[in-house]
Amino acid sequence: MISAAGGSVRLGLDCGNGTLALYVNGQQIDSVSDSTYTQGSIGLFAATDDQDSGTNVTFDDYIVTKLGE
Repeated sequence: MISAAGGSVRLGLDCGNGTLALYVNGQQIDSVSDSTYTQGSIGLFAATDDQDSGTNVTFDDYIVTKLGE
């Protein structure tokens, strides 16, 4: 679980050559390799189990670059 505790967090993903790596505030927290995912599209979503009425999420400063740039 990633919690901002009322603040914000910086999320990052490295996706390439069948490897996906997830970063939170600059620290890698997980990665997985799957050679069947060599290309695709990008999508963002957020969910919560903590609040019945949902939650407010804002994505800003969204940047997509090729690995190595």
